Amino acid sequence: MKRTYIVIYFILVSLTATAQFEGKITYKNSFEWKLNDGLTDEQFTAYMGNKMEYYIKDSFYKSVSNGMYFNEQIYSPQMNRLYNIVSDSDTLIWMDGSINSDTIINYSIKETDERILGYKCKVFIIETTQGTGKYYFSEELNIDPKPFENHHYGNFSLVTSQTKSPSLKIVIENKRFTLNFEASKIEDMKLKDSFFQIPDLPSKETLIY
Repeated sequence: MKRTYIVIYFILVSLTATAQFEGKITYKNSFEWKLNDGLTDEQFTAYMGNKMEYYIKDSFYKSVSNGMYFNEQIYSPQMNRLYNIVSDSDTLIWMDGSINSDTIINYSIKETDERILGYKCKVFIIETTQGTGKYYFSEELNIDPKPFENHHYGNFSLVTSQTKSPSLKIVIENKRFTLNFEASKIEDMKLKDSFFQIPDLPSKETLIY
């Protein structure tokens, strides 16, 4: 089960990063667990967290979750790695951002009537061998996808190249779960590079891609 939590978290938090916007996006999260294995939606939510604060500056990003298992994720653009801090370990778990085990079947951008925090949104829809993802974005919030062109994990480079905007809402659905992340607040902030510094802790690469 812990492997599932790690995969979900790595995908979702990496797909919300931006390059030009500098500040914090706060997301409210909801989860539905579909398997009949004794895990409830409430337990799943407790592990993953119902709130995520996402700090963004240029090609850096950092997320802070209130989940019981996940605490923080920090992206290192220099190494193209995603470093993760979890509650049951004093070792950082990192992933290679250039690796993507998912296979894209189809994708498109469509108009919607959705407004999030006053922003009129379009939706980028991607169908893959692992499921379907919907990424709502506004053309009023612009980003430069070039710094992330080698960040393939979670189809991140594709999403940013197509939307050129941070995701204001994310819906991911497959046979095991449905996840919803929606921005509840956007704040402009000036952040120091040191805020995104990787902690001086032992680290190991995850085996999950």
